Amino acid sequence: MADLSELLQKAKTLAHEKNYEEVLEVGKQMLDQDVDSVEALAEMANAYWHLGRLYRAEKYVKKALELDSSQPLAWYNRGLIDNKREHYKEATKAFRLAVKLQPDFSNAWNMLGLSLFQQGKMEEAELCLLKALELDPENEYAKKNLNAVRSHR
Repeated sequence: MADLSELLQKAKTLAHEKNYEEVLEVGKQMLDQDVDSVEALAEMANAYWHLGRLYRAEKYVKKALELDSSQPLAWYNRGLIDNKREHYKEATKAFRLAVKLQPDFSNAWNMLGLSLFQQGKMEEAELCLLKALELDPENEYAKKNLNAVRSHR
């Protein structure tokens, strides 16, 4: 049986490959070993969000944050859920926490920029999107969002 760190790495690889159903299976294996694995809860929340299952994603995010409020992926997922529900101020707060906890989190910088853009805060949105691209020049979402911000200025 694989240990938690091996399973976590497998879940991250599967998520990167967009195999979200498989992420859920690995997440369940992680929770079988440690019911309070914040990393498993956060990975599962992210997979559920990508599968469009917001209620399930939110359930896992809440539990992850109750157990450890310093988990950047959990805050990122909280922001994704809030953003999807058009709760942009709440999403912005969550994404700010994610990048504070993990300053090299390109996708969180991208989503922070997007949530600021959705609130009409173009200058700050552009700075966040530029940061996302500095961290990951291949971040296609950040490129697209930066173009949208610049076309609205």
